Amino acid sequence: MFTNTVRKGDVFSFICPDGYELYSDEECTVPYVPDDSGDYSKHVLLFAAKVS
Repeated sequence: MFTNTVRKGDVFSFICPDGYELYSDEECTVPYVPDDSGDYSKHVLLFAAKVS
């Protein structure tokens, strides 16, 4: 398991290992779509799952 905490307002980047995808829900059914609105004050919780 990998966890990382970023302070509110900080920008971060996450690169998934090969064969993994990011999701917005714990069940890994909703693919994560980045929000490019420039609002960096939102709480974001991401999940990664290996895809076949």
